Amino acid sequence: MEEVTVYWPSGVVDVVKGVAVNQFLEITESLPTSVVTLPADAFTISPNPAADQITITGAGQGERLTAVVLDGAGRMVKREAISDGRINVSTLPQGAYVLQLTGENGVWKQPFTKL
Repeated sequence: MEEVTVYWPSGVVDVVKGVAVNQFLEITESLPTSVVTLPADAFTISPNPAADQITITGAGQGERLTAVVLDGAGRMVKREAISDGRINVSTLPQGAYVLQLTGENGVWKQPFTKL
């Protein structure tokens, strides 16, 4: 049995199981019917402000997380799957951002400043 994992630009991750080799698929992004917002203390980020890297610690330690960085206008400027609890922010211009983490247990947002 094979599976296909689709990482949508919105941050949603869909897994289609039972896919045969050379099988044609038409996949539409799933729309969640609810979003669980995790409490502010579910995760912490440090350092804040950050120059090169942010370390994420908290309740979801070890869980596969998708990190999305949003700029002041709410535009996605960075997206990556993280498993080691770190995200590289060295390429971002100085400014204010929001780090949004999406995991198995919900969504968490935390503002941070890039030096």
